[in-house]
Amino acid sequence: MKPKHKVPEWVSRGKTIKQLIEELKTFEDQNREVRISLDNGDTHSPISILGKKGKKYCLLMCAEAYHLNEWQSFMDKTNAAEKFSHQKKKAKTPNQRSQRNGSIMSISTSISAIRRG
Repeated sequence: MKPKHKVPEWVSRGKTIKQLIEELKTFEDQNREVRISLDNGDTHSPISILGKKGKKYCLLMCAEAYHLNEWQSFMDKTNAAEKFSHQKKKAKTPNQRSQRNGSIMSISTSISAIRRG
């Protein structure tokens, strides 16, 4: 939808790293937490990570949603794989070992797929 009124250029132009640092230096309390908001401050999130996007952008990212969702599932699968690897050491017969190795391989394959995905 096209806006009825022209959006000021400074709103969509963004800031360079240098401009952002200069503006942050104007805050008296340099230990104040920095957060990011997309709705004029009604909601806000912590800045967890700084990253690069190609050669053009520096990204301020919040990793909270990832760690509350996908990371939880990843850790469940990782912990399951660790439990199987501990059981592997307890296997006494060759048949028990091969059964446990098959389970570990399928979990390891799933974890690898998650990491790539």
